[in-house]
Amino acid sequence: MATDLRIEGRRGPVTTGSAHPRFSWTPVDAVRGSVQDGYRILVASSHDLLMREVGDLWDSGWVTSPRTQFIPYEGRPLSGSLHGSWKVRLRDESGRAGPWSQMSEFWVGPLGGEWRAQAIWEAQGGVNDFCYLRRSFLLDAAPEVARVHVFAQDEYKLFVNGVPVGSGPVPCDPFQTAYYDTYDIAALLEPGENVLAARAHHLGAYSGCRVPAPAAFLLQAELDPGTERAEVILTDARWRVLAETPYRETAPVRGPSYARASVVEDFDARQEPVGWKEPGFDDSSWSEATVLQPGFRPTPRTLPKRRLLTPIDAVSVTPAGDRIQVIDFGENRTGWPVLTLRGLRSGQRVRVWYSEELRDGRIVRDRNGVTDEWDAYTARGDALEVFEPDFGFNGFRYLEIEGLATLVNPWDVRLQPVTRLPRSRGTFSSSNETLNRIEEICRRSQENSTQGVLLDGAHREHAQYAADGYIQFQSVVYLTGSPRHLEKFLGDLAQSKLGGGVVALRDRYPSGAGKVIPEWSLFWILSVWKGYMLTGDSALLERYSPLIRDLIVSMTRFLEPETDLLVRVPGAVYPWVGLDLSGPARTPLNCLFVGALRDAGRIAEELGCQADAEEYRVLRERVTEGIQRHLFDGEARYRDSLGSNQFHPASSALALACGVTPPECEEAVLRFLGEAPLVPEAPPAAFLFFETLAERGCAASVLESLTRERGPWHRMLEDGATTVWEHHLTEVPPRNEPADGGAGFVPQRPLAGASRCNSWNAYPLSILPRAFTGVEPLTPGFGSFRVRPGFAELARCNVRVPTGRGRIGVRWQVRERDVLLHVEVPTNTTAELEIPVEESNSVQIEEGGKTIFDAGRPLPAGPGIEFRREGEATLSFRLGGGAFDFVIRGAMQAREL
Repeated sequence: MATDLRIEGRRGPVTTGSAHPRFSWTPVDAVRGSVQDGYRILVASSHDLLMREVGDLWDSGWVTSPRTQFIPYEGRPLSGSLHGSWKVRLRDESGRAGPWSQMSEFWVGPLGGEWRAQAIWEAQGGVNDFCYLRRSFLLDAAPEVARVHVFAQDEYKLFVNGVPVGSGPVPCDPFQTAYYDTYDIAALLEPGENVLAARAHHLGAYSGCRVPAPAAFLLQAELDPGTERAEVILTDARWRVLAETPYRETAPVRGPSYARASVVEDFDARQEPVGWKEPGFDDSSWSEATVLQPGFRPTPRTLPKRRLLTPIDAVSVTPAGDRIQVIDFGENRTGWPVLTLRGLRSGQRVRVWYSEELRDGRIVRDRNGVTDEWDAYTARGDALEVFEPDFGFNGFRYLEIEGLATLVNPWDVRLQPVTRLPRSRGTFSSSNETLNRIEEICRRSQENSTQGVLLDGAHREHAQYAADGYIQFQSVVYLTGSPRHLEKFLGDLAQSKLGGGVVALRDRYPSGAGKVIPEWSLFWILSVWKGYMLTGDSALLERYSPLIRDLIVSMTRFLEPETDLLVRVPGAVYPWVGLDLSGPARTPLNCLFVGALRDAGRIAEELGCQADAEEYRVLRERVTEGIQRHLFDGEARYRDSLGSNQFHPASSALALACGVTPPECEEAVLRFLGEAPLVPEAPPAAFLFFETLAERGCAASVLESLTRERGPWHRMLEDGATTVWEHHLTEVPPRNEPADGGAGFVPQRPLAGASRCNSWNAYPLSILPRAFTGVEPLTPGFGSFRVRPGFAELARCNVRVPTGRGRIGVRWQVRERDVLLHVEVPTNTTAELEIPVEESNSVQIEEGGKTIFDAGRPLPAGPGIEFRREGEATLSFRLGGGAFDFVIRGAMQAREL
């Protein structure tokens, strides 16, 4: 049967802006090795019709196909504000039809001219501008169905009859995709007077993840659509706005000058009108809303709703001077404090400061050019008041409170963590405690950074960079199986396209920055192909293939005929730490161009564009030859740039990962990199290198790199890290010929001023399961995938990888020379299992109590298992859908684990 029903990769109820939404599900069959032979989808305009098996909108009939993902709707044209339900029934290879799935709901949001709400504000809106808005209306009866769609530039908090409903939106470019949120509010409405109310905020300044745009608030509530009782409540001039809000609008915008991130909330509780969010409030003194014409394009939000994690209690409260106290929450998190204040006099002011660091008993207030990491509260004078500055968020572990005469009770101050990362279904645990600790701080870091954009970090820049996103979306997919953050990341960066003489993508988006790092545009191309392999969504290839071509054609303008290398490409030169980039042709850029051409060719082939594929192949071979001729030492190393005599390991790692290195030289390059291990100051290069190791089955090298005692990860853990840092170590530039036979690097202490939570260094989240279980898609969307368990490296391991086709599970336990191995393969997929053995003639393999391999030869196996081949130190089996329990006797020599 079908489970886990999704529309556009999201679980219902879903609001879609498409008249042709795409359906997905996960098939489950108790019969091992069973596959889906066909499906039948029913889509109806009501639950009652669907329960009676009437698909008045679409009845697909039986479709003979194994497809389970991204199947387009082909029924009657859908109108905006439609409420639909759907279900699916599957048929197996024997022709037997299973039961109907559970029903799932979806809404079609306003389409085209159906979006009638007007943008409003108190006036035009300025820097750090707050706005209170409300609209009361009368209902004869409570509606059976009520949905509200809402967007603000830049933030809002929505209330219905005084009840908080939600906040948002996700950062976006509103001129292209103003991502509105949708809420079901039927249960909150009642006969008589009702009130929609909101607090909104306009940043109005250059930001790391906000596009400069006019202040605006848009809302459209649809009550009982499609019935005689239908009513629509819209933002227009009838809304009332409060001119003077309780927020001090001259407060600074926090963040460094190049990436102002969020607002300083300086709130005076004495100025907030009592009861303004509820019916019965007199708003006659408020002003009429100003109607604006910002030119935004409302689009349904595609990401999960913001998720509040379990609040964190204070670990300690310590006095630190006159009316100053320091709070330690024990871990670095993204969120805000919730401070309960008791017995404050009217007008008493309390200020809280945020920091990731503590130095000499005080927080660091001026790190990374950030000097305004604070919020303030002026008390009304009630016996108990709560300060919760939750416009935006901060990255912090420590809180410093000013203005209280006595220490707060630990239970009166909490940290409220927040994320948009869906609940994780991916896990990794092992017999190596260092790996487990690395996975823990990486997971926390990714939770912190998944906030509507894939942030580099929440403390300083609040920016979504192209290279960071390439790393992070893979972590998100391996953790959750969800494609939504990948799709938004690709779409955001595609919207940043700069035309003119050179087509390029900005280094980060959404943002007001116009900066271009050429390598980052190439990482975006890599992301399209990698995203397709992880999700199976071919629409990504169709949507972005024209932009990929534009980027490549634009880059080739800087291809020098004499060297066949890209030279003097305009844009910012990314300072790959320790590399000598003084030459006219940079090795990282040229290697990434080869990798982008490789993936562009794959995309063209998938789309059937053979002419493009051939053009990309010829160009890739030409640039590869240029790199080999001018940047390779002929043995094992790549110089950093044309004319440089320096051979930083990052240059060789990029050449290997991007397919530049000839097969006959790959082992020599790997040996060089083993002698000159990468330190993660250049995470894009380090990540690509670890990807290469994982793909090649070099689990021992990954284990050594991550756990060596003087290595960066180990030292970071020793220094008490609870999240991964932006830079682990400083480094001394490598010598050309290290006299000591090493890499020429001298470990240092952590870089001063580096962020203590930066998720491009959280890449072990995807590397660990790939390196130690080998779980990688062999066909798009994990239709077939590899499993290669690392018995020789870990005595115990348990990994779960969620995918759009179901969850992959791999776990094992080594007992002397034997191994107990459990593998879970989703229905309708196949796994290529590679079992490492030291001597096949001495190995016996049982599955489900039945011997399937003994003394060097395969034996008849049960359903869903097929012996494939005997390779060098491996035995390969193909597994169909189901759960498999192996006992592998004599898999390895007896050893200490």
